Amino acid sequence: MQEQDRYCRQCGQRYSDGRVTFGELIREFVDAVFNFDSKIFRTLAALLVPGKLTREYFQGRHRTYLHPIRIFLVLTVLFMAMVAFNSSDVEVNLGSISKYTERDYLKGLTLAKFDTVRNELPPELLSPETDRAIDTLEDRLRQKLGKFQDTVYINSVLEIFQEDSDLNPILLRDMYELEPEELYEKYEIDGF
Repeated sequence: MQEQDRYCRQCGQRYSDGRVTFGELIREFVDAVFNFDSKIFRTLAALLVPGKLTREYFQGRHRTYLHPIRIFLVLTVLFMAMVAFNSSDVEVNLGSISKYTERDYLKGLTLAKFDTVRNELPPELLSPETDRAIDTLEDRLRQKLGKFQDTVYINSVLEIFQEDSDLNPILLRDMYELEPEELYEKYEIDGF
């Protein structure tokens, strides 16, 4: 075969010096992974019936369905594409979590203010009737505010992965009023 020829005269193979470009490598990979033929439809239909695909594989019918690794790779790519496409929704959800913690923080401040006013009443206004009235007002205030959480556990997520993790509660008030360095020092947080 001569170098100026694009194809071999005897077998029809394309002339190549043997080097594979990165583009060719990617094309071959995509073709190998995503070349489904009609197997994709049989596999999807079998996936809709619980246990069918597994039974078929155990009975030796491998050739009529996609290989499990190929299914995994395709679903992983689809999942990553969906996550990338919906990443703006994740930010909105994180914002709503922050909104709820801020709401709980404000509820805690309201109750703290109520306790401050109660403790600063002049002695001449203190009586059993006043105490009952204040208790009634406080009960109504708590009912109106509803349940709220006054602490956040910073490593509650880590508890899933580590059996011996201790939960470190942080007051919402401190979370909103202290700087990060002050939080680290006050709650003895290191390696976060």
